[in-house]
Amino acid sequence: MGADGQFLEAARTAAETACRFRVGNRAYGYFAALGVIAIRQGSSKDAVDAFREAESLVRRTLHHGARTYDALDARGLALSGLALLRRDRDSKEPEVDPALTVALSLLGLELADAQDLRRQATEAYRQARAIADAPGVTGRVRRLLDALPDPDGFLAGVKRVATRGAARTDRQRRRDPKLSA
Repeated sequence: MGADGQFLEAARTAAETACRFRVGNRAYGYFAALGVIAIRQGSSKDAVDAFREAESLVRRTLHHGARTYDALDARGLALSGLALLRRDRDSKEPEVDPALTVALSLLGLELADAQDLRRQATEAYRQARAIADAPGVTGRVRRLLDALPDPDGFLAGVKRVATRGAARTDRQRRRDPKLSA
C-alpha cells in the first residue's frame, strides 16, 4: 500500500470513528467526508451508504429549521458524490448497482439522473454561499470537491458555484490592498 493508500486508510478510520460516535451535532459532514474517502478507495457501495446517511442527516437538520452553511455544504458534497456514482452507473448500462438504486429511492431521488443530482448539488451550494462565502469556508469546500474523482470535469459548474465567494474575495483584495494585510 502506497503513501496515498495509507493516508486514505487512516482518514477512513478517523471518519468512521466520528460517524460511529456522532461527535457533535454535525455528523452529516463526517458521513459526507467518509463518502469521498470510500469513492477514492473504489468502494462505491460504502460511498453510497455514507452519502445517503449524510443527506438524511442534512434533511433532518434543515427540517428543524436550521439553515446552516455547513449542512448545505454537506448536502452539496453528498449529492455531487451521488451524481458521479449515478453517472458511472448509467455509463455501465447493464450493470445496475442495487445499493445506489436503494439509496436514491430512500432519499426520494430514485428518478434523479446524474444531471438532476448535479443540479441539486449546485443549488445546495448556492444556498450555502448565500449564508457564508469566507475564503476559509470556500477553500474547505474546494478541497473536498477536488478529492472526488472527476477527470472529465462533470462537476466543474458545481465547483464554480460552491467556491464563488473565494473568487469574489480575491478580486476585492486586488482592489483594496488593506484586505490582504
